[in-house]
Parts: sequence; C-alpha cells; structure tokens
Amino acid sequence: MLEKIVLRDEKVLHFPRGCNKAPRKESLVQFYANILESRSSNLNQFVSPSITWKEIHNTFIEGAEIINVWLIERHKDIEEMYIESVITHGKEAAVKGTYTSNNELTYFCDIFEFKSAGRQAPIIEVTSFRMNE
Repeated sequence: MLEKIVLRDEKVLHFPRGCNKAPRKESLVQFYANILESRSSNLNQFVSPSITWKEIHNTFIEGAEIINVWLIERHKDIEEMYIESVITHGKEAAVKGTYTSNNELTYFCDIFEFKSAGRQAPIIEVTSFRMNE
C-alpha cells in the first residue's frame, strides 16, 4: 500500500506506507521530495560534499553542489513519482519506482551507498538505472 503527498507545484509523490518506522527509508523518501520540490539547499543534509553519482550509460558527476543542481534540473518536469520500494541494509540502500515527465513514463532504480551504517550517515555514492517506456 502506498501513501501519497502533494508537493509544491502540484507534484505528487507516492511512497510505501510505513517508511516512518524506518529512519533511513524515511530519509530517502524525503530526499526525493526535496528533489521534486527543487530544494537544492535541503539536499545537502543528505549527501557528502564529495558524493559521486553515476547514471548507467549516461552520466558521471562528482561533488554535492554540482549534483544538487543536476538533480533539480533533471527532475524539474516530473509530475508524479511512485516509489514502489525502499530497501535498506547496513550502509547500502535501493529505491525502485517510476515517474511521469512530459507524458513519458520512466522506470528507475537508484542504488545508494552511505558513509557508514549509522542513521545520519551521508550518501557518498549513487548508481542510477533509468529506462523509458
């Protein structure tokens, strides 16, 4: 079962019910909400300054400030996002779902690595897989 929140500019984010009982899952949902709301300054609380982001067959970016701007630009036209699952274990996590942008459906899976298994550890690396329908 998914919960739904309507964000700024009428963007809609659906996410698995019960994430609030798992702090890291809740943080990842909030991370995506900040991206959809174009809140780049809020993204800094989730990422290491030296974060790297790899998008398979497309992009490799280093550094929090550059990545934050890129994430906002890359996701600015998303109308609705469905986070279907958030899996966390130790210092790794995965988020799988879909989003609609300009009437095009995209499937995604983002694999996160955190600095440690600690609750507040920053994201140090992300590997993204995207496929348009």
